[in-house]
Amino acid sequence: MGIRYTLFCALHQMTAGKENRKEAADRLRRMAQDPERSFGGWCTDVPSDETFLCSKVRIRSVCGEEHRKEIFSCLRMNLTGKMKHRRALLYVAGVNLPQGAQKESVRFARDLGKQSSRDVWYPCYPTMPDYSILDSVEMVLETYRQMLEEYRPDDIAFYGYSLGAMVAISTLGYNNSAFIEGRRKVRLPMPSMLLLVSPAAVPSDGSEWRQMKLLERKDIMMEADYVYMMRDVLCAGRSDVPRFMLSGDRLDTTDFPETYIWYGGDEILSAKKKTWVSDFEVIPDRLHIRTAPGMCHSYCIAVRFPEAQRDYREAVHILSGSGGR
Repeated sequence: MGIRYTLFCALHQMTAGKENRKEAADRLRRMAQDPERSFGGWCTDVPSDETFLCSKVRIRSVCGEEHRKEIFSCLRMNLTGKMKHRRALLYVAGVNLPQGAQKESVRFARDLGKQSSRDVWYPCYPTMPDYSILDSVEMVLETYRQMLEEYRPDDIAFYGYSLGAMVAISTLGYNNSAFIEGRRKVRLPMPSMLLLVSPAAVPSDGSEWRQMKLLERKDIMMEADYVYMMRDVLCAGRSDVPRFMLSGDRLDTTDFPETYIWYGGDEILSAKKKTWVSDFEVIPDRLHIRTAPGMCHSYCIAVRFPEAQRDYREAVHILSGSGGR
């Protein structure tokens, strides 16, 4: 590891440390109740410039077991200039972020879109603990449906990190399962690719739990109890949240596109690799998992570190149609 990243790890451990279950749950509730951190507020001060023309899209989605309709917003950043075939990126941000990081996330999404020559759709999906991950998935799937009215599926890519990565992959799995189980009349065509950074999922079994506990000694950001606690937070009181949205296993990967997953070698969530390999057993050649030795959770989006820049550039190359390394 480079000196810059080593110093970051040391500073983080001295100032932040890890959270236990109660502290993590309380922090999530404070985030949800703080109007300055509401997801609608993420999109308020993103001005248009010479590269992007920004606007908001209203997304009407289903929430709760009673299937009530609610309206959420999606930030749309369109590349300026004329292109014969526009391409788009559906960017699903993580929610469990430090104070002020939402603006950084929007800037990161803009940079990713600019460098890969793609419009960016940034769904402000409903978040826990007031909403379940199933509500989040419903909203992202509806956003994708609206995107398909303007772009070909081959011209759309999904990108997500942390919880956003879990929402992104669950959206495509739900698109399959809901169609099969009759909850949706039409199954949407799959996008061209799926890029995920550190999908946040709870352990599937005792083996994954034990692996997380072993990795916990090296993880500078999370403890295994915190990940386990996320099961209740992700359900938010709903009894009908599919298992694959919590732990990733039993995911229906029928017709899934090329899928890339990046993990830090020192993060406890890397114990989930075997789950994704199992899910993609029928189409293993479409799954590509990268593990960066010594790196932490969602390291790919911290491009200020040299160790992260290589994998960030790979993501840009993939989104640009240049393929991976």
